[in-house]
Amino acid sequence: MGLEGLWGLVIWCILLPIFQNIQWKGELCPYGKLEDSLQAFRDYDQHKVLITLSVLICFSIAFFNAFGVSVTKNASAAQRSTIDTSRTVLIWIFFLIVPVYGVQQEHFMVLQLVGFILLVIGTLVFNEIVVVPFLGFNLFTKEALEKKKNEEQRGLLDT
Repeated sequence: MGLEGLWGLVIWCILLPIFQNIQWKGELCPYGKLEDSLQAFRDYDQHKVLITLSVLICFSIAFFNAFGVSVTKNASAAQRSTIDTSRTVLIWIFFLIVPVYGVQQEHFMVLQLVGFILLVIGTLVFNEIVVVPFLGFNLFTKEALEKKKNEEQRGLLDT
């Protein structure tokens, strides 16, 4: 976790000054720059709730990572990755159902559903929770490799 934070800090120390100097017009960059840190500090000054929300996000990420490490330690990385995928889908469903400040922020899009289905299927296949029995997807699973190893050892003992 510490290295993840360190690399994030290093990368942003390099990228942030670059992004400060890229001029950009559009809805996502209303102040004319790709990134405007001075405007961010002005926003913090004008809207004190942003400070509280930022601190809460930091604690949320810290707890998320701590629980993730705990799941990996006590269960497995495969289960952690499955939980991460489930979290993404549940957050999407939550914001489809619950309006934020009385306004429906998220709208259903079939392409997003297809993307989430592919994400879940990919996670399940990668973690061998679902084994696809064709096109060679089942040749290098832990079970198949163990079976192959046992067959090779049995062959050596027979000779």
